[in-house]
Amino acid sequence: MTIATPDFPAFGVLDEPGETVGDISLGFNVTASEGWSGFLRDNYQFSDDLEAIAGSAGLRYSW
Repeated sequence: MTIATPDFPAFGVLDEPGETVGDISLGFNVTASEGWSGFLRDNYQFSDDLEAIAGSAGLRYSW
């Protein structure tokens, strides 16, 4: 695809995904009394030349 606008020179955009990437996600949420809740989440991405692990945790209070 080529993008052209009057104020900037034209430039190209190329998207060629080289391989299939897998993504596994697991999450857990807990709700307690008096407005408190918390969560845990973990993500795992993988392919032939990629392996990534990410996680997050949080605590919430609603009033």
